[in-house]
Amino acid sequence: MASARGDAGLGAAKAMDQGQGSAHGVGAAEGAVRVYDRVRRELMSEFGPELFEAYFERLELAGEYQGQLVFLTESEDARAWLRRNGAHRLEARMRAHMILDGEIQIHTVESAPAPVRDFAAERAPAVRRAEREAEARVLPPPSYPGFTFDTFCVDDSNHRAVTLLQLVASGAPVNFPLVLLHSPPGCGKTHLLHACAYAAQCAAPDRKVRYMMAQEFIEEFQYALHKKKDSSEFKQRVREPEIFFLDDVHRIAGRRVTEEEFLDTVIMLNSRGRQVVITADQGPDGIGGFDDRLRHHLSGAAVCEITEPGEALRRQILDAKVRHYQTTTPGFRVAPAALEMIAKRMSGSGRLLDGAVSQLVVEARVSGLQEVTLEAAENALRGKLSDRGEVKPVRVATVLKVVARHNNMTVDQLLTRSRQRAFAQPRQIAAYLCTQLTHASLPDIGRRFGGYDHSTILYSRNKIRAALDTDPRIRSEVDTLTRLIHKEPTGAA
Repeated sequence: MASARGDAGLGAAKAMDQGQGSAHGVGAAEGAVRVYDRVRRELMSEFGPELFEAYFERLELAGEYQGQLVFLTESEDARAWLRRNGAHRLEARMRAHMILDGEIQIHTVESAPAPVRDFAAERAPAVRRAEREAEARVLPPPSYPGFTFDTFCVDDSNHRAVTLLQLVASGAPVNFPLVLLHSPPGCGKTHLLHACAYAAQCAAPDRKVRYMMAQEFIEEFQYALHKKKDSSEFKQRVREPEIFFLDDVHRIAGRRVTEEEFLDTVIMLNSRGRQVVITADQGPDGIGGFDDRLRHHLSGAAVCEITEPGEALRRQILDAKVRHYQTTTPGFRVAPAALEMIAKRMSGSGRLLDGAVSQLVVEARVSGLQEVTLEAAENALRGKLSDRGEVKPVRVATVLKVVARHNNMTVDQLLTRSRQRAFAQPRQIAAYLCTQLTHASLPDIGRRFGGYDHSTILYSRNKIRAALDTDPRIRSEVDTLTRLIHKEPTGAA
């Protein structure tokens, strides 16, 4: 039975919805609901679109209960992640805009106190959520204008992909019902998918468009299959859109039941004349872990590769990133000479360039600079910049030579199939670096490593990638080797 205070708290939530504040002092003039709308935009920028989509997109503000704001999410897994990684940031951002009497609470409908469940039912968030899902799901929201075609920097490395997705968004008849974009991480695949979804919805507001991350597809399908024991609702949701976008499809590799569901979804959509656009970190031949049936189907896709940006495009991206940070950091300026230096001396993806500019924001704030000068930029980015001017393409042979030399062995010794740690770990690091620094495919790298299957290279890449987050020694070694590789003369064999 609900307490009087609990009922009062929930009644205050209704007042919050109307922007009237609450009996507990919770709520500024704008009201908690409008504050939460602002905070959601801030969380999108802080956590990025992938995590926001997975955990914050469906997080509902149910109301106030006993002086605490109560949020509802859809699953225990999402609740656990939010309580572990997101609740403190959500609470801090809410407190920045309003007065809170207590900590925030995150529940599922099942775990929430009874008065909260009753009030949530009255507000019918599930009904409103179903209405949103029946409409086109468009990203980014107006508060995140970075993910549009207008803000995507284009050159020869990505022109074909941009042109193809603009054609898809226009609704013009296409002869390629399945499109696969692939590139190294951080080269703009997610940006392009969101831009295409947004443009497609703007071109035809009644068109049903759905964007999902592969991890979201996995979790929702597994939840429907194992928790609800009924996947029909999930199937209907992913098979009804006119354009279906799935980001990072390689993440479903090895999950046989999920692979089958994804393949059935693609076949069903294509048979109805619907468009499917997916992204991966490799082309069809390089994605490891898929069964033969799915790999064969992907081989029939229209494939566009996006390569890492050259110097001219890197400068465009840096200019765009500076403009973006100027919207949140008034007065932030970077000298043109500093941007030219970074474009010339920093290779890699757009994500690395974004990290470089964010580092300059920190430098400007800490040092109190009116403008980040060339010298200040070099100091702030020390260790991330190549010592040479123009960054040259990296060859697999160069990676092998540098890693072998660094470990006091020959290339033949590096490539021996010994499982001893002294040989296996340098070989795995070399495989990882080849996937990150060269344009070679996984099968090609495997051949250059003495005939390894592409799945072995994929395993090495994933193992070292995971170790970078947990092992400072490996992270330091990879950083050192990356610098040495970029310093190696271009003609090195």
